Amino acid sequence: MVASAGFLAGGAPAAEGSVLAASRRGLDLRGHVSRRLEPGMVEEADVVLTMEGAHVMRLVGDWPDRTDHVLTVEGAAAAARLGVPDAPLDGPALRAWAVAAQPRVLGRVLDTADDVADPMRGPARAYRRTADVLAERFTVLFDAWFGRPT
Repeated sequence: MVASAGFLAGGAPAAEGSVLAASRRGLDLRGHVSRRLEPGMVEEADVVLTMEGAHVMRLVGDWPDRTDHVLTVEGAAAAARLGVPDAPLDGPALRAWAVAAQPRVLGRVLDTADDVADPMRGPARAYRRTADVLAERFTVLFDAWFGRPT
């Protein structure tokens, strides 16, 4: 399962720019409602991916004992490009991969050049650019994690 959550209070609809960028990809976010990230969500996830290194640092600061599997999207994609186990990754194996990958990419957390830009309140092209970056990174990740060659 894939879920989305953030640091702000939940209950907000998807931004219009997100709805438009998603619709260009055949996705419908009109019914999406934001959720606030809770400790249990972090604990239960096999992998937690953030758009910015500052998000990783906040999660580690908030829940230091529960965040050994938290990576930036860019850091996770970089680690996946370095290789993953031969077999497709199930939940426990995916979490083990994230735990092993985190030290390899931790230095990237502090490099804001690796951050995926948050387009919030920006023009439509910013939302499209962010959607393009995320689509490319998630393609790398899903191909590596679930057995399709990158």
